Amino acid sequence: MKPTHQVRAEFDRIARLSAPDSDALGRYEESLLRHAPAVMSAALEIGCGTGAFARRLAERAKHVTAIDVSPGMLEAARLRSGRFPNIDYVLGDATGVDFPAERIDCVASLTTLHHVPLRPMLDKMIGALAPGGVLLVLDLVDATGIRHLPRNALAWIVGRMTRGRPVAELAREWEQHGRGETYVRFAEIEALAAERMPGAQVRNHLFWRYSIAWTKPGRPGV
Repeated sequence: MKPTHQVRAEFDRIARLSAPDSDALGRYEESLLRHAPAVMSAALEIGCGTGAFARRLAERAKHVTAIDVSPGMLEAARLRSGRFPNIDYVLGDATGVDFPAERIDCVASLTTLHHVPLRPMLDKMIGALAPGGVLLVLDLVDATGIRHLPRNALAWIVGRMTRGRPVAELAREWEQHGRGETYVRFAEIEALAAERMPGAQVRNHLFWRYSIAWTKPGRPGV
């Protein structure tokens, strides 16, 4: 796991190179969003980046708190969120932020949990959820090894056919960011979800991603 200051610096550089109109969600983000409550009092996103998912949550929630460790990402997020005064962008490391206990209707984290201790952060997210609230996670999975070769080959082929070509400098920054990263095995995610989030929908996606959608037991408090 990389130190926070290194992750912050890498994402500051990526933010400067990101297209100002890059607000479209990917297929997995769109799928995950369908699990979010239609009406919410409060939502929380951990690792919001340029705020694309936070803005979609803000269409349903009275208030959204969006946390990120990168000042550059938050600057871009604020510039793109003029229509959403109900989003509060917060600079900080989510591992050191106290979340309100059982007050949040939706807690989301997209491609961020591999940067922090997984189990403690998931426990914080679960603790912040109100009864009936929804937890949404999308992150990267370790798919190394011989048995994953056919699936990885398919993902590479499909990716080459369907994805646009990124700007060279931005592509280099993403490549640099990926070096030294470590990810969990899908079996570990399944086991953790079974232990801490019984009944969660846990999926292993083609492009080296996993997702979790889970509703906390209890009566919704919206």
